[in-house]
Amino acid sequence: MRAVENAPFRRVFRKPAAATAAELETLRAGLTSAIRVQARLADAAPGCLRILGELQENEHNFFVAHEPAVAMLPADIYDARQAHLPLPELLELLHAVGVVMAAAHDVKPVGVVHGGLHPGCLLRGMDGDVRVADFA
Repeated sequence: MRAVENAPFRRVFRKPAAATAAELETLRAGLTSAIRVQARLADAAPGCLRILGELQENEHNFFVAHEPAVAMLPADIYDARQAHLPLPELLELLHAVGVVMAAAHDVKPVGVVHGGLHPGCLLRGMDGDVRVADFA
């Protein structure tokens, strides 16, 4: 799967419908902090999704632009015909994610722990390599 050049690549975070102004401000502050962590990691740990700008928002969502990369579909991780990816492909994916996570943990002065790694955090860059998103 390849990302399409010049397309708008964004991570979108839906605003809670009944959130108060104070709750939205808390969410905004948390997302801004997480985006700064992600941006710092992309400079230090290859394989971390590179952020391109600051937190933006509209009436319903917060969002941030990122390098061209697309979400990995379940078919990229799970092959329904075989009930799993072929072992060499699965090991390659796990190794790529492990390298990124180890690099993030080694960032100085304090390592960063992802805290919520799941398939939705895995993207595929224009070069075909795995990118890990949503560090906080």
